[in-house]
Amino acid sequence: MTDELRRRMARLREIAPRVNVATDQASKLVAMVEKFLVDELHLGVSAEVSYEELPAGTDVDERPLRIRNSLAFGRSGASFRIHVVRETVAVDDGASAPTIVAQERILWPSCPRETKLKAFEKLPELLDKIIEEAERLARTSEATRVKVEEMIGEDEPVEGGQRQARVSEGGGVWDRQLADATRRYLQCERDVVESETDSDAWEARMEDEGREDADPHGDWETARGKLIRLVCIATGHDPSEPLDAPIAVLTDDWLLVVSPGRDEPWDDDDADSRRLSVISRTEGLTTFS
Repeated sequence: MTDELRRRMARLREIAPRVNVATDQASKLVAMVEKFLVDELHLGVSAEVSYEELPAGTDVDERPLRIRNSLAFGRSGASFRIHVVRETVAVDDGASAPTIVAQERILWPSCPRETKLKAFEKLPELLDKIIEEAERLARTSEATRVKVEEMIGEDEPVEGGQRQARVSEGGGVWDRQLADATRRYLQCERDVVESETDSDAWEARMEDEGREDADPHGDWETARGKLIRLVCIATGHDPSEPLDAPIAVLTDDWLLVVSPGRDEPWDDDDADSRRLSVISRTEGLTTFS
């Protein structure tokens, strides 16, 4: 073994622990931020920040391909997680935006060390993006609330000089159904998070409750679908038809907003691409799902 080779190996032996420590520290911080966003704030706001774009040859139509990597926060399964998005995009001449030809979402714990170190640098920017999107959604929700008040036409003033629009007067049938469906939806969302983050505690609780065969993800999908249907029906929309604008209902405790899905054209196999926002009125604009 030459002296040069020994020197390089010794140098790698010095660097490796520093890389490992840096990666471990980054992962701990990412886990802390994810727990803060999901468990404490219940913040269901999607955002992503690109950190790398590389050439990847051409496709069969001779279009240039590029691989774009981004750090993201968004729904993965039934819960929101920090993850890396890896997309292959084709650059079309004259097109306003590249065409996505392949996409992969990798949860942070499953990312290689090199990917983690590159993506971690964008964590502050990702948080800024989440703040921007949360503020935008809050403004949209407030504007929707005002429109609902105008549609309801409630004339009686309430404490503080503000007017409050409700789905029905005096805790009517719609108000009760929506409240019950919202509580069920949020409980299912908490169950999914617990089943993914602390499976032992989840299984023990299910055994105590006699629900060993419970399917948290299936229950969450069912609860979400029911709540979306109720919001559609309460606002006079056919739940099976696509939306061209957000709709909302206001109960004593919740502002419930259903926004149009991102799939175009409307996909019958993915009707639940519509976005559901559950905003607590008692805790302020801090609870999004």
